[in-house]
Amino acid sequence: MINIQRGTVCNPAAGARCWTLRDRRGTVVRSDLKNYLATCLTLTALAVVALTGAGPAHAASKLGPLDQRGQLGPYCQQVVFSDMSAKWAINASPDNPANPYTWKCRYTPFGVGPLARGIDMNAACRWAYRNSGAYAQTWSKSWAWSWDCWR
Repeated sequence: MINIQRGTVCNPAAGARCWTLRDRRGTVVRSDLKNYLATCLTLTALAVVALTGAGPAHAASKLGPLDQRGQLGPYCQQVVFSDMSAKWAINASPDNPANPYTWKCRYTPFGVGPLARGIDMNAACRWAYRNSGAYAQTWSKSWAWSWDCWR
């Protein structure tokens, strides 16, 4: 029990011991007691928030890989070049094997020059895993085949 008016602090767990805060002249200190209690409550609240964690509500979970033949090739055929009839002439490949940001869908039928379009890896993840919250993330900045999908 805390009685601010009298400047007394009692602890029922300690056999109802009470302490009265007084200054050097013996005067009961009320404002200091209020400040002390406010500080204690604030620190307790901060400790509770820190211990329970104020992080994201969900941890990210891996949906799976975003690879050349399993997801990117079909994505290029059915989404990027959906209007092309020669599906056999559509594939996905990087311009540079050491750079994961160079993936393109390529259309190369007989007698026609190659046509290439960049791949939105986030859109490819959403399409491949049928999940509107999916996104792509690479685990290596120097390897083109390092893409995974997460949600």
